[in-house]
Amino acid sequence: MALMNGPEFATRDRCSGQSLIHAIIGETESSNTVILSRTTGPFKIPVISPTATCECLSNRKDYPSFFRTIASDYHQSRAIAYIVKYFGWTWVGAVSSDNDYGNNGMAIFLKTAQEVGVCVEYSVKFLRTEPEKIRKVVHMIKQGTTKVIVAFLTGFEMKSLLEQLTIQNITGLQMIGVEAWITAKSLMTPNSFRVLGGSLGFAVKKIQIEGFADYAMKAFWQTAFPCSSNDEVNCSRYQDLFVVKNYNEDVPEQRFLSHVYKAVYAVAHSLHSLLKCKEQAGCEKGLTIQPQQVVESLKKVNFTVKTGDHVWFDGTGGAIAQYEIVNWQKKSDGSLQFKPVGYYDASLPPDQRFVINTKNIIWAREKLEKPRSVCSESCSPGTRKAAQRGRPVCCYDCIPCADGEISNETERNRSSSRPRAAPFLTRSPGARREARSKHTAARIHQPEERSPPDAKTSNTNVIVIRSLSPAPGKLRENKTFSNFPTSSSTSPMIAATVKPQHKQGPEPPGRDADSSSLEKSAKREQSKQQTNTQQCPQALCMRAPLQTENAQKNMYIQCQTLRHG
Repeated sequence: MALMNGPEFATRDRCSGQSLIHAIIGETESSNTVILSRTTGPFKIPVISPTATCECLSNRKDYPSFFRTIASDYHQSRAIAYIVKYFGWTWVGAVSSDNDYGNNGMAIFLKTAQEVGVCVEYSVKFLRTEPEKIRKVVHMIKQGTTKVIVAFLTGFEMKSLLEQLTIQNITGLQMIGVEAWITAKSLMTPNSFRVLGGSLGFAVKKIQIEGFADYAMKAFWQTAFPCSSNDEVNCSRYQDLFVVKNYNEDVPEQRFLSHVYKAVYAVAHSLHSLLKCKEQAGCEKGLTIQPQQVVESLKKVNFTVKTGDHVWFDGTGGAIAQYEIVNWQKKSDGSLQFKPVGYYDASLPPDQRFVINTKNIIWAREKLEKPRSVCSESCSPGTRKAAQRGRPVCCYDCIPCADGEISNETERNRSSSRPRAAPFLTRSPGARREARSKHTAARIHQPEERSPPDAKTSNTNVIVIRSLSPAPGKLRENKTFSNFPTSSSTSPMIAATVKPQHKQGPEPPGRDADSSSLEKSAKREQSKQQTNTQQCPQALCMRAPLQTENAQKNMYIQCQTLRHG
């Protein structure tokens, strides 16, 4: 702490007066930020990170003085699970970094994947300092059957994994990446493209800061290395760096710079508020500012930067989620690029937050057709699923329906017994209408093919994924996220309807008993005719319960005759 507060703090035996440290901007990695925040927390010194995304840092009880200008991985992890489900990949592999970033992010993904029906063949983790474990991970990937891998890795772990995948020539896998590596320029080479070509992932939104490129090429060098290339005495220690002095190809891909920019301005706005600065009169002098005051002031900052982005912190100290969906592609001239194919922006209305242009995606092996990744293929009509012992629910065998049972739907978990009544048949007309309306409501949230607000309406390959309202109590403060509907729909069961026969109570006084008996007989005869002439739905005969076994057999024969006739 003496280093933070200056040498005077160590020499003077006092702890009063103006604090020399009012805020810390950093660290970059989540694990380092956790350590820093725990160290500075007791002193109530605010830490503002532009890149630490671990959801663990959202815990205000453990990190009350932490802020960040980037969104938590809570959003990214759930987004990955939903987009995997949306593309129909129900069988995936999962690889993560064995640190705070990877462990927390992967835990959220696995939980969400289970909720939406995505099965994980394996989930493994490693650190870049564990070469033996990396080789075991690569062996597991090689032996696996999934074609899609979710790689929740830092750039360092991704580089280590990529080296081993390249050595063993493992290609053709569809990689789903995270913001830590999906736009890393150092990873995109012609050799690595054989492995990672077609990768799809969430990236930090790219924002161009006016004047930064000139600063990086001129002012930065003059400030950081105050010497000229002709000054051999003063510049000898910098000679290795002069090789890259004019290199600027990676400047456009420095996506995290905008978050550093926002962090600096957040502290500036906080201090200006505490010092009561005014545009003409300046700031008040002689005020004593303590770090805890800066923490409270940061909670209230609300401003717009020159790039147009709105800056404020939610109840967890985080920023609103904004991602670009990028795809690793090769241009017509052979050069490589991070192609934007969609976006997620939580600041927009729910029906505009998530847009993805499927037409622009190039998949693994540079194919235009989306890869398939399932543990077991769909069961055909006439068969049903049978779970495989000890394996996930996505893995099953398809076995023929038992005697007396039929199935006319793919992906059916069980066959229907022929004598069994359809659910709608044993209910009153009002209950049937209510049941039908609920069934329809469960299917109306399907992905609509329409353009984003600023695109042409004729482009039917742009999918706007609408949000579904989560169950009450499931959302935390400022942690909303759009649920993705699946790309497949299940046809509603069509059932023959039979007018139910209600038991009659005693006749009201004044009614003629004979006419009542005739009326009852007519109703019974009408009911029999309706039962005997009902239509069988498509290929599945759903029937009302009959009183005797012979009646059931006759009814089934009649339905089969109607179906084939």
